[in-house]
Amino acid sequence: MPGLDIRNSGNAEVENINIRGTNFDVDTGLTAPTVQLYLNDANVIPNIFFQSMYDLGQIEVLKGPQGTLRGRSSPSGSITATTKAPDLYKWGGYAQFTGETNVHGLREDYALNAPVIPGVLAIRLAGEVDDNEGNNIRSISSVPGQPSLYPQGNYNRIWSNRISARFQPIDSLEFNVMYQRTVNHNQANLQTESTCLIDPSQPCGPGPLVAVGDRDSTVNGQRETSIEADVFTGKIDWHVLGQKLSYVGAYTHGLLRDAEPQDGADFFNNAPSVAASGVNPASPPAYGVGSSNGLANPYNKLSISDGYNQSHEIRLASEDRILGIFDYVIGGMMVYANTVNRYSPQIAPLTTIYANIYTPADFIGPSTYDEWSYFGNITAHPTDKLELSGGARHLIDKDPGAPDALGKPTVVRTTAWVWSASGSYHFTPAFMAYVNAGSAYRPGGLNLGFEFTPFSVGSIYNGPSQFYQIQPEKSTSYEIGFKSQLLDRKLTFNLDYFHQDFHNFQYTSAGYVEYLDAAGSPVPLISLGTENVPAKVDGVEGTLNYAYSRAFSIGSTFSYVDGRVTGGARVPCSQPISTLSAANPVGTCAGGPTSFSPKFEATVHADYNHRITDSITGFVHTQFAFHGATPLDPSLPYDKQPAYGILNLYVGVRSPHAGWEAKVFVENLTNNQTRLATYGGNINANTPGSPFTPPPASQYSSYYTYITMPTPRVFGLELRYAFGSQ
Repeated sequence: MPGLDIRNSGNAEVENINIRGTNFDVDTGLTAPTVQLYLNDANVIPNIFFQSMYDLGQIEVLKGPQGTLRGRSSPSGSITATTKAPDLYKWGGYAQFTGETNVHGLREDYALNAPVIPGVLAIRLAGEVDDNEGNNIRSISSVPGQPSLYPQGNYNRIWSNRISARFQPIDSLEFNVMYQRTVNHNQANLQTESTCLIDPSQPCGPGPLVAVGDRDSTVNGQRETSIEADVFTGKIDWHVLGQKLSYVGAYTHGLLRDAEPQDGADFFNNAPSVAASGVNPASPPAYGVGSSNGLANPYNKLSISDGYNQSHEIRLASEDRILGIFDYVIGGMMVYANTVNRYSPQIAPLTTIYANIYTPADFIGPSTYDEWSYFGNITAHPTDKLELSGGARHLIDKDPGAPDALGKPTVVRTTAWVWSASGSYHFTPAFMAYVNAGSAYRPGGLNLGFEFTPFSVGSIYNGPSQFYQIQPEKSTSYEIGFKSQLLDRKLTFNLDYFHQDFHNFQYTSAGYVEYLDAAGSPVPLISLGTENVPAKVDGVEGTLNYAYSRAFSIGSTFSYVDGRVTGGARVPCSQPISTLSAANPVGTCAGGPTSFSPKFEATVHADYNHRITDSITGFVHTQFAFHGATPLDPSLPYDKQPAYGILNLYVGVRSPHAGWEAKVFVENLTNNQTRLATYGGNINANTPGSPFTPPPASQYSSYYTYITMPTPRVFGLELRYAFGSQ
């Protein structure tokens, strides 16, 4: 969907979501993303949401400020996924198998619906098992004649199971509950490319030349991740006297274990003694991929994130219009989160991520956050063509603040109001115009992506405060548009324009920044830069679909979004340590985009169906997604993604009455190999030391940089059989 960008965060934990030109990075640890996520109407965190994408009944994307009808305030939009509810009357279910080449993946999905007491109680079981080779990046050996340092290769394995229950003792009262457990184990080589192929001014070094299409890794180590997630959602609806009283809640627990290679330069695999190397840490060493001496085990940063989250919401809404004109909704919501993060770098095999090898200094937290809010919205229908709506929400937040002398985050309390107003008019049954306006609020908090040094009694982070204590953000948005159906409703054409002003926008650099500590000492251990700045976003979105017949249709969606930092504000970016000073201790650049996603995106899709027999129908579906060039990130001098497109093709047969379907598909048909993002400079190797005591003992640079690229061309086969209520 143009305007919606979901991409890997690079931390093996969760995806970063971008709607309408505003970026949010999960690594900052801030508590409120620009896009709120809901599972079965309950607010959940991103890693829970994206692990629930199977056996869905509906998924909905809302753009623009949200928060006066339900849920939490968000400036850019919300996404709601609803799992299939149990059918009270019919048995049913399905089984689906998908196989893919390239990653040699096999995925199985299933569901079984059972009406235990017809019309009163039903249970639905669902699950998925997905086993594949992950990113399929190959490790280059540092030892001549050895095919790979890590012959076990990449893998990504997901096991998830869900049980849902629906209980309706009387027609006016209904209970829906769901429990889901997911386990994900992932091991991946991190793709690299020779820096000189991106920036010709850089030397290529003595090691092998690695290009983007090689899909190779020169890193000494693999990233290994284990995620265990439990989620419980519940919903109660009581229909009484023309009103509906609802409770929606969720309780989630997520445990992440992560081992991230720190020898990105493949230095320690080749240099038997760092101290004896005689290499200046500021200069590339005369070691790298191509030698055959050194340490066999990689140096890894081991981390655990253990988080509990819960949300509870009560809503009262009208089902029958008051005086035949008014609809309303009022409610209150509570959100609470508690997370403990632990870090412990050491020289050890990756399997040690399953052991608790930590010291008290390797500890952040617990970090807690809670929000109480109250909201209301009223909609008026003065005529059958005119609709007017307005609402407001009051928020009370307690956010994590700067750590005290014992390393425990303090608490910052803030309050805010947000509002919304809208109007729409149906000029004809096939043409409607509308205007929306509203505000949004995001709490501040502690930027955990910025390095803290050290966490021990009597000593706290000593860098510039504006980069770790992030202030609350406020924004105001305006939108105007129309929706139309033309040519006897065969042609659909929708268009809108929006503008959004941000005060204290929580800007996060795409790369990492260096800084000087309070004593003026350089800290080459790089950190994630976040700062509050003024910003504006302008954009246009459109949809054009044409249904030529029941057998053939074609359509397109597009968006152009321009988000930028304003007011001459400077943002964190990568700058040479030599340019920093006590007056300017952190690398900054003037201005910059609010998002590093393409400004222009578009999709074109076409569908053709043909009845082969009375019981079998053939179909062809094709989709082309175009992504324009990304804005230039000032912190990554050569990280400018060119425009590119991905073409997918699906061909199959189905029996609508018998409930089976078989299809073959090709994704990335042209095998596009565009470089999507880079690290922004040469990968470093850090010697062992506490992560909270920068600089490390030594830091060495390689001749390679991290990159990402589209998934290579994939051929696949999907088989599905469903029966009963499915």
